[in-house]
Amino acid sequence: MDPEPREVKSVGNSTTLAEDVSSRARALPVLEKLAASVSARLNKHDFVAGQVSVEIKYASFRSVSHQTILDRVTADKDVLYKAACQLFDALWDGEPIRLLGVRTTKLQSAREPVQMTIFQYQQELENNEKDKRLKEAFGKIEKKYGPGTIRKGSDL
Repeated sequence: MDPEPREVKSVGNSTTLAEDVSSRARALPVLEKLAASVSARLNKHDFVAGQVSVEIKYASFRSVSHQTILDRVTADKDVLYKAACQLFDALWDGEPIRLLGVRTTKLQSAREPVQMTIFQYQQELENNEKDKRLKEAFGKIEKKYGPGTIRKGSDL
């Protein structure tokens, strides 16, 4: 029994695929589920991450991985997924894939203040305004046609 709890240094998830995957179109939904899982675990433990890595284990059992530093710390599933896709595209050599993994590091508490540049602040304001308008439009459509009549394509 450990006398003190260990410091969490990374949050990740990987999956061994039921059958080898040989196309990007079949790999990306797996990455999306992994990114969503990692995001949920980060949020559950009140963490944000500053770095994302992707691991690929090929059918030949050769493993490769690549990582990237994020522009700003986050636990947002869409940001993690986008970074994972970029890493996957840079890493995958076309060989059949046996395992995929997404891991986040450079963790910090989501409650810690984050220093932003003026450009990041401006982008954040613009994104918040776009999200607000989008949610209003979704609300109007659902009010008129009923709940569940419209969804984001990424939710399908």
